Amino acid sequence: MKGNVLLVDDEPNALKVLSAILKEDSYNVYQAAGVDQAQEIAASENIDAVITDLKMPGKDGLCLFNHLKSQYADIPVIFLTAFGTVDSAVTAMTEGAFFYFVKPPDYVKLKAILLKAVEQKKLKNEINSLRSQLESTYRFSSIIGKSPGMENVFKIVETIKDTSSNVLISGETGTGKELLAKAIHYTSRRHYRPFVAVNCAAVPHELLEAEFFGYEKGAFTGAISRRIGKFEEAHTGTLFLDEIGDMDITLQAKLLRALQEKEIERIGGNKKIKIDMRLIASTNRDLTKGLKSGRFRADLYYRLNVVQIKLPPLRERKSDMTLLVTHFIDKFAHRENKHVTS
Repeated sequence: MKGNVLLVDDEPNALKVLSAILKEDSYNVYQAAGVDQAQEIAASENIDAVITDLKMPGKDGLCLFNHLKSQYADIPVIFLTAFGTVDSAVTAMTEGAFFYFVKPPDYVKLKAILLKAVEQKKLKNEINSLRSQLESTYRFSSIIGKSPGMENVFKIVETIKDTSSNVLISGETGTGKELLAKAIHYTSRRHYRPFVAVNCAAVPHELLEAEFFGYEKGAFTGAISRRIGKFEEAHTGTLFLDEIGDMDITLQAKLLRALQEKEIERIGGNKKIKIDMRLIASTNRDLTKGLKSGRFRADLYYRLNVVQIKLPPLRERKSDMTLLVTHFIDKFAHRENKHVTS
């Protein structure tokens, strides 16, 4: 079966003809003689697309379209309209309708457009499902701990989840800095936007600027095409800079400028590109020592350190050990489809 299609028309014969054509094309078809009945079906069934007459007695197709747009925004709507109401159909297209046909429609083309609409709906469902899985994996509750140090971390994250404040996470290697950064992102208002991570210690210093800001074609030897940088990738979302304490002092100045001005330029370009993102940085170093030695810029430090979270090492989380061991045993057992008894 290709999908569930809802047909809406006050003319019984029109419903009968189009229903027969779509059933023959392997669609499961629901029929409604008016808007109220269509709304009931949309509320109770998993509809992949709606084909509706535009002009009907009482509530018309535009009324149904506005209802669907507000309640089920992912359902594509295709209009069938008489020549005299084409302007209304065109207006609906500008407001998000998928397509319109003047009656009588070209049924071959109608089936082709319907297939695109149904595939788009299913793709959106898949994207939403994957997004839900991501949010479930990295939600706040996925961080294990009840020790005083972790309880303090939880309180801070709860406080900042609805803000866009920059965050500096400090902690030893292996304490879960990136996991915490993802939890902050996926519990924030930006959770449906990109989370982009860069390990500043893993990328050579001479390549890190291109990694951050991208470059234009021909900017340097080997730049055979334009490349978008991590700042642009993270637009409207969160950029996570892991081990920022390893960043070269020269690049720190460029990072500071980008954060202050909220815009960047690709290498080899001259166009200012606006950026809107939350920055989360992490370090396993004591950055205050870097300030004293001149290895880390004070102005960048204070720009990053709006909210500071210190992750305690495992040796200070003895009360969490049982929870962590149980969590990883359960996770392994689920992955391997094993049953573990105590």
